Amino acid sequence: MIYLNDIKILFDYLKSNNQMVGLKKEGVRYFYRSLDSFDEWAASPLLGNFSPKDHFFPHDELMFYFKAQKTIELKAEVQSSVLWAARPCDIQGILELERMFNQTEYKDPYFMQRFEKTLIVGMACTEPWPGCFCTSVGGSPYKKDGADIFIYPLENRYLIEVVSEKGEEALKGLSAENASDAESLISKGRADAEDKIKPYKFEGIENKLKSMVDSGFWDSIHNPCIGCGTCAFVCPSCHCFDISDEAKGGRGLRSRQWDSCLFADYTLETSGHNPRPTGAQRWRQRLNHKFNYFVEVFGIYQCLGCGRCARACPVNINIAEMATKAMEWAEPSE
Repeated sequence: MIYLNDIKILFDYLKSNNQMVGLKKEGVRYFYRSLDSFDEWAASPLLGNFSPKDHFFPHDELMFYFKAQKTIELKAEVQSSVLWAARPCDIQGILELERMFNQTEYKDPYFMQRFEKTLIVGMACTEPWPGCFCTSVGGSPYKKDGADIFIYPLENRYLIEVVSEKGEEALKGLSAENASDAESLISKGRADAEDKIKPYKFEGIENKLKSMVDSGFWDSIHNPCIGCGTCAFVCPSCHCFDISDEAKGGRGLRSRQWDSCLFADYTLETSGHNPRPTGAQRWRQRLNHKFNYFVEVFGIYQCLGCGRCARACPVNINIAEMATKAMEWAEPSE
């Protein structure tokens, strides 16, 4: 581990060979965008309005062109890049996307090309957002897993940890002071940050949800939802997409766009049949995907506790509160 008095030194060092992607202010909101200089980085917001998911898995992505019966693959090369100062929950979201798009049976070439050419630089959250609950879903504001390089802000300087071989290779030649007392500083910072986060008790929620397939709970909680899909779009780990073809004559293109299980036509079939025609059924799917199905397949919650969905929801639905209500739910006596 090393100390740096100014992380601009690290930024400029990495920028010399890479495209830098980090939080940038646009109007009153913050997005992960390409950064031409350190001064463009919006250092103060803990979380952007959107996660960096779009960098790896664009919300609208051209896949290929076609002409008659011939497929014309895209020739553009993905540029090597650095995801700068991503927060631990967002990095966990990238890892969850990688679990989905890098399986033995199926590897998504579009996602994997971007993932493999991106160096991930994480940053600890010393002041977690008030709506965060990452510690209740296996996370931490100081969790470094998935990062190649991790930054710990200290009172008057920064502690830099090299986490992966990719990170070690990227920092070869950077001159800095070695850190000898790092572990105690990290432990104290982690404890202070975690103490600021509201805890929830989700232990066993996957089993509770399995027993609630036909529960009246879903009818009791879904009514405020307007089915706008905002929660899925701001979520770091939601990965559903739709595929569309546009053609004129014998030429055309295929692209994919983000989708949401809360859209009324998400499961609509060509026949007109919809196996999830109600908001209650769609919310049953969403909560189970976050706290049951993903646990069953991968052993971890899909929800990362970033709190973005509650911040962005136009009707103030909070998934942590909804999950808590599910834990506490008891079927009414007949």
